[in-house]
Amino acid sequence: MTVEETIKGIVAKQLKVSNESITGTSHLMKDLGADSLDVVEIMIAVEDEFGPEIDNETGKQLLIVQSMIDFVNSHNSSKQVN
Repeated sequence: MTVEETIKGIVAKQLKVSNESITGTSHLMKDLGADSLDVVEIMIAVEDEFGPEIDNETGKQLLIVQSMIDFVNSHNSSKQVN
């Protein structure tokens, strides 16, 4: 699985939406209906899956799916996703 597929899967599971409804430009709150608790749980799941810690300030910048993908890729460029 790619980073993109994994992140979309995390978001889909947390928000109970289909993977097909999630695009790179999807905003967690505005487009996908996440509330603040959903966002925190998504960030924790991304941390658990990929490793880099996401502090509160960074988390505020990762509300668009592609920004999460870019964050993970920039922090794990040498790590393979299983």
